[in-house]
Amino acid sequence: MKIFAINPINKNNQKNNPRFKALYNKDMRSIRNIPCACCGKKGISPEVYSQAILSLTKPLKMIIQKGKLERWLKNPEIANVLNEFISKYPDESLDKILQKDGELATLKKALIKNLQNNNEDMENQDIDSQKINDWTKDLINLSRDILKSSSVVMKRLQSFKKYLSGNKLETFEQLEIYAQKYPRKRLSEILKIEEIYKYHQIKDLLQRAQVKEKQNFHFNNIKHMIEKENPNAKDAFSDIDDKTRNVFASYSSKELRMYYAKKMYIQLLEENNCKNITNKVLKELEQIPTSFVTTDSFLIYAANHNFGDYAIVNSLIAPYVSSFEHIVARSDNGEDSIFNGLIMHKKCNFERGSIHYNEFTEAHPEMLINTPKQIKFFCKQILDGNLTGEYRLWPIKVASTLINYTNGKINPDVSDYCQKELEQTLETISNKRNQINQLKSDRDKKIQERIKLVQEVEKIDNDLNGINSDCKKAQNERNEEFTTLNILKNYLNK
Repeated sequence: MKIFAINPINKNNQKNNPRFKALYNKDMRSIRNIPCACCGKKGISPEVYSQAILSLTKPLKMIIQKGKLERWLKNPEIANVLNEFISKYPDESLDKILQKDGELATLKKALIKNLQNNNEDMENQDIDSQKINDWTKDLINLSRDILKSSSVVMKRLQSFKKYLSGNKLETFEQLEIYAQKYPRKRLSEILKIEEIYKYHQIKDLLQRAQVKEKQNFHFNNIKHMIEKENPNAKDAFSDIDDKTRNVFASYSSKELRMYYAKKMYIQLLEENNCKNITNKVLKELEQIPTSFVTTDSFLIYAANHNFGDYAIVNSLIAPYVSSFEHIVARSDNGEDSIFNGLIMHKKCNFERGSIHYNEFTEAHPEMLINTPKQIKFFCKQILDGNLTGEYRLWPIKVASTLINYTNGKINPDVSDYCQKELEQTLETISNKRNQINQLKSDRDKKIQERIKLVQEVEKIDNDLNGINSDCKKAQNERNEEFTTLNILKNYLNK
């Protein structure tokens, strides 16, 4: 079967295509439990997460009292708008206020005026809409920074726990314990309780020391192996541990850190005639911890950097929210089109960045299975009628884009979908053909009825013309009689 695909490269790079954004923002990411194209785990719908956060936010009045919007209140225009919001909606959060008719536009007008005041020469057409949108998001995020009590927050976020893993899950469970112990305190307040802060600070320091010792131990073992294999290679590997640590610090995921570290070792081992011990070195490398990030390090970082409640919750759960992933990265002129996209967790999407899939899948071989799995998931959604319109061609065109971009390395099979969609299309065409034939038949009947009516109207018109002629003749005769009558009357009177 021949697959017709669009070219995913677009030199104009339609980043602001409203039709496209409306499609994928409204439909694709809104479907619940989408398996991530990278890790394969189910993702959280952005709408579901936003609604959960929305139900936990505090009224705008309280946020201002707590000083969270202090820097914005220094601007008179914005201060007036926010105070007006408080007077109109005293018990509602900024999120809910901005959902009301015209209020978002009111806030943006104040932000535009602020921008113009800071740039006196700016004309209306020069307004930076992206900056206004960023400022609006900043205000909303700051207004979310104080959530309800920890017990309420953790209870309402319970449904998201099943999506978490690793350190994020451990941190969530730790916060659950603290919420049970301090149910009326907010999450950000709990992290600053002295005994809790000191406990995690000490644990973090010990764990960092332990990780460093373990790293040094395995790095030394690797150096001994290399010296034993080829003493002359000692200088080439003198700073290998520092280089490896730099690699660990450069990438967000363990998989990518280990992938690039192994790549570096393999190259150096080949260059220095140590190829025979490659497998042993790689096994030793796999035992090295790649990060100092733990539950304790996150909690201490959050406390030291004054994370609000929303920032804490967002750091844990937002990485698992579904996001649109460009197959051909926008930095490579990838098109903003549904046919150049998959759905990934935010963390997987961030991790991929603009790395080519052929390289990214080396670190994430599971993607070779999970990407076709997601396409199959969406095939079912389309066949079930949950996605319509242009999405009917999405599996075919995305499969073709992947095949072309990865030279067949990722090769989703959409033949079953095409067959079912073909059957549905043929059935739809047949139904439409029958519908058209029926409509044509009805039209022909109406045309015949119209012809008959036209003929009847013509006959009636002719009859009317005859009646009008007779009427006119009778009127003329009557006028003649009146004339005769008048003459007779005049004669008799004389």
